[in-house]
Amino acid sequence: MLLLAVCTIQRGEGIQLVFEPVFNGSLHSRLHHRHAESQLHLSKRLSILQQVCGALIFLHSKNVLHCSITSHAVHLTSKSVAKLGSFETLSSSS
Repeated sequence: MLLLAVCTIQRGEGIQLVFEPVFNGSLHSRLHHRHAESQLHLSKRLSILQQVCGALIFLHSKNVLHCSITSHAVHLTSKSVAKLGSFETLSSSS
């Protein structure tokens, strides 16, 4: 996901990350909670899978493991773009 800003929390107790808006929710939401007419066709599902694999290849090339790949961690920012989120479980592989 595109990081838009980093903000410090009061008294330096941490930071907040601000990411791009996710207008279409999570993949889980699209697969399980939407009406039948908005279901994802096979070609769209395969495109989402390809995009998630691309994100994982990028993370692994940087020696980073995601550790929590679920349909809740895949966010749909537009009709054709899937983004991997839930970065709190990232781990270094080296």
